[in-house]
Amino acid sequence: MDAGRVSVLKTGPEGKRVQGVDGLTFPPPQDTIELFPKLYPLPCYCSDFPGILAGRPGCGAWHNRTQQEVFPMKQFKFPHIGMRTTKTAVAVMLSYLIFVPFGLLYNESYPGVLAYVGPTYSCIACIVCMQSSLEQTLQVGLSRFVGVFIGAILGVAMLLLEPLLSHWVGIVLMLGAACVCGIWLCMLFNRPAACGMACILPCVMLISGDVSGIQRYYYAAARIIETVVGVAIAFGVNAVLPDHRPEEERGDPEEQKSGK
Repeated sequence: MDAGRVSVLKTGPEGKRVQGVDGLTFPPPQDTIELFPKLYPLPCYCSDFPGILAGRPGCGAWHNRTQQEVFPMKQFKFPHIGMRTTKTAVAVMLSYLIFVPFGLLYNESYPGVLAYVGPTYSCIACIVCMQSSLEQTLQVGLSRFVGVFIGAILGVAMLLLEPLLSHWVGIVLMLGAACVCGIWLCMLFNRPAACGMACILPCVMLISGDVSGIQRYYYAAARIIETVVGVAIAFGVNAVLPDHRPEEERGDPEEQKSGK
C-alpha cells in the first residue's frame, strides 16, 4: 500500500480493525466518531487524508477518496444584474435630471414652496417603489404617498405646538407621539408599509429645527410633490422598459423579496 492510503477492502467493518501503514487503526475509536458526528455521520475507512483526518468516519464505503471530494470548494458566482436593478438606476437618474432644468435644487432664491423642492425624496421614492411588476410598483407607490401625506400633516401639526418645542423634553415627547400617531393612522388606512415614512417625516421636521411659521407648510408640500414625482417616474420607467421574465414569473412576491 502507498503511504497514507489503505487499499480497497473486501470485508465489512463489523468488529474488524485494520492497521494502516501510517500507524492509524481502523475503524477509529468510538470517541473519534463522537467527535465528528455532524461532519462524518456514517462510518468510513478511507485514508486519503494526511495526519489526523486519515481513516476517520465519513462516506460509509470501503474505498479511497480525495480531500476535494469530501470538502468541495464552493464556487463563487457574481450576482446577476437584472432588469429591476437597471430600472431602478434609470429611474433615479431621471428623478434627479427632471429637477435640473428648472433649477429646483433647494434654491432659496425661489419663492414659496419652490425653495424647498429638490430631487432627494424623489430619488428615494424611486428606489423604494421600483418593484418587479407594475402592480407591485403601484401598491408600494401608494403606500409611499400615504406615508408622506400622513407624515407631512403630523409634522405640521407638531410644529404648531411651538411652546412645547422650546425644551428638549418637549421634543422627545413629540417625537414619540409622532411615531405612535403615524403608525396608528397607517394601520387605520390599512397601509402598514407606509408606517416608516409617516414616522420619518415628522421626526425630520421636529429635529431639524429650521422649519417654522409658514415655512412648515412649504416644507410639507415640497415633500409631497417630490414623492409624487418619484412614484410617477418609477411607474413610468417600469412600464416603458421591457420585462424579459416569463409571463408566469411576473409579479412573483418571492422575487420581490429577493430584489431580482
